[in-house]
Amino acid sequence: MAFLAPLFLVGLIGVAIPILVHLIRREQSQVTPFPSLMFLRRIPYQAVRQRRSIRNLILLLVRLTAFVLIVIAFARPFFTGSASVIVEPDAREVVVLLDGSYSMGYNDHWPRALSAAKDVIQGLNQNDRASLLLFTSNVEILARSTSESNELLSALDAVELSAGATRYGPALQVAGSILAESLFSRREVILISDFQRSGWKVANPVVLPSGTALSSVVVDSESEQLNATVTTVSLDHLVSSTQDRISVTATLFNQSEHAMKISVALDIGDREFEVKQVDIDGQSSELVTFAPLVTSVQNMRGTVRLSKDALERDNIFHFLVNHVEPIHVLVIGTGGTSGSSSLYIRQALSVGERPSFKVVEQSAESIEYKDLRQSSVVVLNDVRVMNTLAVQLQKYVEDGGGLLVALGPQATWPTEVADILPVTFGVPVDRIGDPEVRIGSIQSGHTIFEPFQVPRSGDFSVARVYGYRSSVAHSSSQVLAEFDAGLPALVERQVGNGRVLAWLSTLDLQWSDLPLKPVFLPFVHRMFQHLAAYVTPDPWLFIGQALNLKSVSVDGHNEGPNVVLTPSGRRLELNQGDTEVVELTEQGFYEIRNRLNANASTVVASNIEVSESDLTPMDPAEILIATRANTEGFSTNTMPQTREIQGQTQQIWWYLLCIGVFMLALDTVLSNLLSKA
Repeated sequence: MAFLAPLFLVGLIGVAIPILVHLIRREQSQVTPFPSLMFLRRIPYQAVRQRRSIRNLILLLVRLTAFVLIVIAFARPFFTGSASVIVEPDAREVVVLLDGSYSMGYNDHWPRALSAAKDVIQGLNQNDRASLLLFTSNVEILARSTSESNELLSALDAVELSAGATRYGPALQVAGSILAESLFSRREVILISDFQRSGWKVANPVVLPSGTALSSVVVDSESEQLNATVTTVSLDHLVSSTQDRISVTATLFNQSEHAMKISVALDIGDREFEVKQVDIDGQSSELVTFAPLVTSVQNMRGTVRLSKDALERDNIFHFLVNHVEPIHVLVIGTGGTSGSSSLYIRQALSVGERPSFKVVEQSAESIEYKDLRQSSVVVLNDVRVMNTLAVQLQKYVEDGGGLLVALGPQATWPTEVADILPVTFGVPVDRIGDPEVRIGSIQSGHTIFEPFQVPRSGDFSVARVYGYRSSVAHSSSQVLAEFDAGLPALVERQVGNGRVLAWLSTLDLQWSDLPLKPVFLPFVHRMFQHLAAYVTPDPWLFIGQALNLKSVSVDGHNEGPNVVLTPSGRRLELNQGDTEVVELTEQGFYEIRNRLNANASTVVASNIEVSESDLTPMDPAEILIATRANTEGFSTNTMPQTREIQGQTQQIWWYLLCIGVFMLALDTVLSNLLSKA
């Protein structure tokens, strides 16, 4: 006899515990007052502490037996016999792979696939074991290695067609892992699919266990059916001074060889916005542009629908139309006039479209906190900051605001107020008449400088700087750009929920000619978008993508647990500590709600992967060759037994555990009887 987990036998040391309990247990003597002892006979008393013999030997043996049996059961004993196990020569381990991708909804493919799977299950022999797997890009095990046909048929009856795309590789890998654990020498994989070429994307060949037969059931149509697809939608924003209009253009593709006349509808919200009739030649595309619509709300749902054809899943494309609010910018200058110092900032922001910028200028003397809260970004343009304004700015940034500080020759900050600036700046350094400095290096991986990573996208070194502030960056700050002298040029610091950027020169022509360079416009736009934490919302996502709920803002609330409503109406409760990632598996609109605010919600549009609409078939023999499956006859009905296999087949531990539990129950009964006696 051997053991799979022999370390559990160390627990046999605990056998001494019941013996010690029997030896050291003391009976509690009860003293009874009695008026006279003259009529009582004297009997010698044997003290318990002086007696070391074991009473109730049967009870002790029952307890020891139960303890020993349970410990041995956990050690997983098995008898080491022959090196191989004989199985029925005709018995098979069968894995049925059923393609559940949405392309199986073409014409009558899905009912025929279910019928083929049912025929395979009903054709199993009594000694066969089978697994049923539904696969798309993921694999779902509906039933695993069972000989019960009713269980397999019940699982098959509950199967529904998915909205995912076909991927053969993961399905074959899971089938191989199931067959590798089988004791049967005859192993078979039955693949039921329409065998789209787009689904076979395996970089490395999938190797099935030796002696595996791979057979295919091809589900196809005798004649071609008409099928058109909405491949994508483009949203063109027509921004004017009074309203935000969006033009929707849908791209259609005729998958069939013959021309089609189809109806294309645009739904906005719960109503039909416009319908058009389109003629598309075979294997060609067509653009359909609808009338512009006016947006005034966030997360307005839109859907492009085609008339019914042989494959309905790809006739729908969902998207979201969002009214993009402009980024409100407050420029604080000195005195009551705007002057020329803010000219270049205003001109750069005036040409922004996605997003646009709304600029308001105000003097430092007239600022109130409500003015700050109405702005996404505040600019201190070479300003002498007094105590009152410094306190207000500190609270504004800590609450999530963005602050840009241009440290020109007049800029100051009060020492009495907590410093929120990224740098400690010193006296102005005037380089007029001396060789000017240049912007020597930038952090190209930062959000602000991402557009400048591509060659010929802009060169900051061409800008000449005639003056700057000497400074030392704080340890909690990040230097984003430096002058060629090695001094900080642009420094960022996180303060509370907001950000502060310090530019160690001016944003006009007083100290540099940067405003005259082509990089100034995109540079200013990226700075203000970064400070405002502006993120371009995705109008749609695709099935199979993971939705990170932490990146989704629900009416300004992205903290706390959320509730997700799927397009089918399922409710996903996400408690504190649960995963913050939800995989999109359904076509339609996901609604995300925040429990901190019952009225706050946002919407995510989910679409199918359009490559699945390409029904170009492949030869199943390609998969057979790539998997290196052996389809020759099977020469043996025995297979070697490892220790694990012998332990799994004998299951001795189960019987020992049952006997041990029975002995514990017997111990309880005997203890009650002896206590009463």
